[in-house]
Amino acid sequence: MPTNQTRVILNKLKMENKGKFKLSVLVLILILNLNVNSQILGKSLHKYDTYKTDQKITYSFENAKISSEGDDYFYEVDIYVKSNVEFKMGIGQFYFDYNSLAFGENIQKTENLTVSFPDGSILGERVANVLDVYKPVINDATNSKLSIAWIQNVGEQSISLNTNEKPTLLAHIKIKYENIAESSDVTFDTRDSFTKLTHTASSTTMSGDGVQLTNDSYDSFGAIIINNWLNNNLSTSRKR
Repeated sequence: MPTNQTRVILNKLKMENKGKFKLSVLVLILILNLNVNSQILGKSLHKYDTYKTDQKITYSFENAKISSEGDDYFYEVDIYVKSNVEFKMGIGQFYFDYNSLAFGENIQKTENLTVSFPDGSILGERVANVLDVYKPVINDATNSKLSIAWIQNVGEQSISLNTNEKPTLLAHIKIKYENIAESSDVTFDTRDSFTKLTHTASSTTMSGDGVQLTNDSYDSFGAIIINNWLNNNLSTSRKR
C-alpha cells in the first residue's frame, strides 16, 4: 500500500512526464527496495511500534558434521527455530561467530561459505513453487562474524504458519576449512546488539506492521563436532 508521500511522488512524475512515467515508477520501486535492504543490515530492520515479550523463540544449531569433497574439508550445520506460539515468520536476522583460524576471515567475501535452504525449510518456502517467500541477505559483519538476515517477498496471506513449538529447519550452512586442525568455534552472538531481530510477518512487503519478538534465546551446543571434541579430549587425557 503506497504511503501518502509515495502517492505524491507518483502523481508528480505522472504529470511532469507521461511518456517516462512507467520507467520512473520502476526507478522509485528500486529505490524503495534498496532502502528496505539497507535497513536489514543494522539493528533496526523496520520501525516497528509493537513488540511481544510473552512469545518465546529459540534458535539452535543441530547436526554439525565434517564433510569432504576431494581434498577439501567442510564444516556443516543446520539452523533450527521454534516458538511457544505458532506464527508466520516475518523479517529476521541473527549473527554467529566462527574461528577465522579454521575457516579464514570474511567467509562470505572469500566464498568459503554456502548457505542453502532445503525443501521444507522456513526460508526455502515458495508460493505455488514459483515465488520465493523470503529473500536472504548474507554479509560478513566482521572478519569472524556472519550476519544472516531475510526479508519478505510476499504479504502475510501468502505465508504459511511456518514456525511453532516443534524445531523447524531454517537454513543449512557449509563452510570450507582453511585449516581443519583448528576448532570451528561456531556460536551465536547473544549480546543485546545482535539479538531481538525476529518479527512476525507483515501484512504486505512494505507495511512494516509485523510484531517484534523480544523474548529470544540461542542454543549453540549443536554446533559442536562431538566426535572431534571427544577425540581431542581423549588425546589430551592420554598425554597426562
